[in-house]
Amino acid sequence: MVSEPVYANDPQARAAIRLMMVDGAVARTRKSEKNDTAIVTLRQVADDKALKPNDPLRVGALIRIASIEERNGEIDAARATFASSGLTANQCAIMDAPPKMVSQPGSEAFPMEAMRWGFEGWTQVQFDIGADGNVINQRALLSYPPFIFSEAGTKFFTKAKYAKTYRPDGGLGCGATTTRIKFMLPDSARRGS
Repeated sequence: MVSEPVYANDPQARAAIRLMMVDGAVARTRKSEKNDTAIVTLRQVADDKALKPNDPLRVGALIRIASIEERNGEIDAARATFASSGLTANQCAIMDAPPKMVSQPGSEAFPMEAMRWGFEGWTQVQFDIGADGNVINQRALLSYPPFIFSEAGTKFFTKAKYAKTYRPDGGLGCGATTTRIKFMLPDSARRGS
């Protein structure tokens, strides 16, 4: 797709395609592999003169490169790459995407009280993601019904895990991330089994 003129002539489109290619390839790569091909592709995005220096896709490419360099043991290179992104250590708002969730709790996250009563709900939760991928400082912003799903929403994120991202100080990978969780009854509970 990157070579097709409609995408090749649009810097944002070609950058987005390259990031998707890398994200898919890195997800399939073993931790012991160095991801040299991924870095080459990410450099094409990071060095694209048609993208502004603070373009979220460019910044996202640089953070991915820094994370790979850190995994490869190249700490000085990771620091330099991170510094060229223009991000502060806890910032992710101007990246193309926050770190990806790599694991989450299953059906045990659904509150038993709501299961007994047979109702569903949702919670909007704000939290910080550490550079190590762990969630910290989770807090329910809004829930329906509030008394049951607020606690379930914050507990959900005590077991969730995100992809690791390089940060020079090892602190926050992304601050004040907000997401909504829908708690839905399993099919067996809906049928009254």
